[in-house]
Amino acid sequence: MAEMIEASGLGIRIAQIPSADANEPNSSIYIVSHLDASATSSHRIEITNTTDAPIQVSMTAGAATNFNGEFKTMGPDVINDLTSWTEISPSSGKVPAHGSLSAVVTITTPAEVTSGQQFGVIWAAASSPPDSQGVININRVGIRMYIPVGNYSNATAIISTTSSKWIPTPADQVQWFAIILI
Repeated sequence: MAEMIEASGLGIRIAQIPSADANEPNSSIYIVSHLDASATSSHRIEITNTTDAPIQVSMTAGAATNFNGEFKTMGPDVINDLTSWTEISPSSGKVPAHGSLSAVVTITTPAEVTSGQQFGVIWAAASSPPDSQGVININRVGIRMYIPVGNYSNATAIISTTSSKWIPTPADQVQWFAIILI
């Protein structure tokens, strides 16, 4: 069974792993799919609510990086290739009290794609109405995405560690250095 990530009553987990990815290390806790050009992979996720009231949630794909073993999410307006290839259906919904809501995360790579490792996160977020001073409380939970694309040879080494630590190869360091310069 997939690990449940929970914060203040809102939880998220992978509910169904594609059979092609079932033997990938950590595929029960992260979205891990080795994709080639023009390929599609779908994962069913489940958003849970352990509170006594329904929760309205929105689900989005967010950009992330993984450098020197540190997985870091980017700001909400940052997009990368992986986020542009990712669709979530439905992208919002009401999770009943002590219930769950299912959604499907579908990643489709374009016909022209560069080999490499893509990183992202699927976020489920609930926000409160503004208080008297206009402050909004946002509660988010997420599932990491590790998507090796094309003939990327280091894919297994990156995702096979249980600590999520990754030591980049010189080629990876050059790739991320180039992205930072842009």
